Amino acid sequence: MTTSNNNASATIITGRRTRLSYAQLFEPKGFDGQKPMYSVSLIIPKDDKKTLDMINAAIKAAYENGSYKLRGNGKSAPALEDINLPLNDGDKKRPNDPAYANSYYINAKNSEQPKLFGMDGEEVMSRSELYSGCYARCKVTFYAYNRNGNRGIGVSLQGLRKVADGKPLGGSICTADDFDVDEEYEDEDDFLS
Repeated sequence: MTTSNNNASATIITGRRTRLSYAQLFEPKGFDGQKPMYSVSLIIPKDDKKTLDMINAAIKAAYENGSYKLRGNGKSAPALEDINLPLNDGDKKRPNDPAYANSYYINAKNSEQPKLFGMDGEEVMSRSELYSGCYARCKVTFYAYNRNGNRGIGVSLQGLRKVADGKPLGGSICTADDFDVDEEYEDEDDFLS
């Protein structure tokens, strides 16, 4: 899968153990007056070396492809380590969040709704099927940006395919079992009569 003229591609598909967090996949949301976007945080275990190697290669490809943007009016682009990079260490940046423990994460967004597929390969239209906590293979493209002197590599979410359910992250879970009759209400079965 190639999106550039370089040997390394700026577009990758993550491994099967990528977990979704802060999934805003069905309607765009704007923060602090910004343009509404579809977005998700992709949590990648630190031992998923293949996905992490692909991400690092894609970051380098995006840097090389976008060096003219990063350069701006200057003669040369800043060094890769001197710009904002999308790969974050969950143990350092989110030390109190167990979902990010022993993992890296990237935040991906898109102004257009990404393609969303279920485990069966069919398009998904239901929030209950794709949620924060499930696992998916995600197609993401890395790109260089230079906005108001803020330079870095961003991540665009192109689409994803769910590969497994997982424990939902954030919010509370409600199931039918929550409404089982318990002893203190057994004598109220006929309250409408």
